[in-house]
Amino acid sequence: MQPPWQMKLGTLRMHAALDVHSGAADDDGSKAGSCSVSFDKFNILSLEKVRALIARAAKKSCPLDPMPTTLVTQCLDELIPVLADMINTSLSSQVTSRRSGRKL
Repeated sequence: MQPPWQMKLGTLRMHAALDVHSGAADDDGSKAGSCSVSFDKFNILSLEKVRALIARAAKKSCPLDPMPTTLVTQCLDELIPVLADMINTSLSSQVTSRRSGRKL
């Protein structure tokens, strides 16, 4: 049997997926996933900028995190190029993630 938090998480994920696919309205009445802002131009993030952003982020962790914060900070030199590439590729392709395939 699953712990209660896992069942609740599964329910939340299911409802979120249904809201996205059904075009449910947000609190302000707009359609979920719709956006009137367009990002036609952006600056590529340098490795130093990504490092600075991560350094400024809170050093919190949760048992649900797929990668604990301590591991991220210990492997930061190896992760920075990968994270910078993911961010810049996502912005240039206008896709938020490969899993969702949603356009920005």
